[in-house]
Amino acid sequence: MQRRSFLKGFGATSALLLPMTAILTNKAKGATTDASGPISKGDAAIVTSLGAAEILESDLWLQYWELGGTQDNEFARMTGGNPFYTDALSILDSDMAQYVHDNTDDELTHASFIRNYLASRGASTADLDLLNGHKFRTLKGSSAQGSSGKLRLTNLTQQPKDHISLRTNCLGLKTAAADFFQFLA
Repeated sequence: MQRRSFLKGFGATSALLLPMTAILTNKAKGATTDASGPISKGDAAIVTSLGAAEILESDLWLQYWELGGTQDNEFARMTGGNPFYTDALSILDSDMAQYVHDNTDDELTHASFIRNYLASRGASTADLDLLNGHKFRTLKGSSAQGSSGKLRLTNLTQQPKDHISLRTNCLGLKTAAADFFQFLA
């Protein structure tokens, strides 16, 4: 319960601080905020990067949900879950299946909100649409019972087991990120 409370508190604090920082920055510059006009190219690039992060997070959380989340058709076709994985999660917290479900829903909502915000401000959403499509989903996911078997942006089954693997994965991630941002340019 302490872990979940910390994460909720951290998320709520972040959600409150980010808009406040923007408001204070604008007031300090004597600027006004026009929410109806087009977004600057630089701001659109920053928000697009945040949208890409949300898409990656939603891909991770969907994998957790398929195996151990509360199963319903709210945002994806039910997979039936994995009873062994779900049982193991319930040892950590009896509400973990619902927690995984709710976080998955949150990440999908964040990705959708950011995409829709950019569109509402006249910015291109083509890069987010491409990332959220099939082109970059090339990794095989888990083969465990409950997995949808879909190709992924991320793969929970390939977690580093030692320092060398972690370094190799970080270098690979750095290269992939550089390739993606080069693609955006």
